[in-house]
Amino acid sequence: MILSDIGKTNAGLYTCAVSTGSKPVITKPALLRVLTPVSVKTQPKSQTIKAGASVVFRVTAQGTGPFTYQWFFNGYAITGATKSFLSVPHVTDAQAGDYLVVIHNGVSTTHSDDAVLTVTP
Repeated sequence: MILSDIGKTNAGLYTCAVSTGSKPVITKPALLRVLTPVSVKTQPKSQTIKAGASVVFRVTAQGTGPFTYQWFFNGYAITGATKSFLSVPHVTDAQAGDYLVVIHNGVSTTHSDDAVLTVTP
């Protein structure tokens, strides 16, 4: 049997029956998991805050988990920023700019839109 255009409804246990005589032989069940590519459900939001305040960017992913995250600032990976949220405490002018997150789930990779952080005096 060949399955094409596989979707979530095709997930489940499958067996095969082979018959060469009067009694068929049935294989052990095989599990078919249908993995869904990752996509961004909720984008991080641009924010304007005063210098010295703290900011949190959040993203929500959908698809087959588990997900891995990597946040970027102005195109550069932020060391240790590997959660679905990014907390930036005591913001300075140097941290104003574009933030985005790359999300991976073993099936595909995607990235969020830029969230712009504007810092006011």
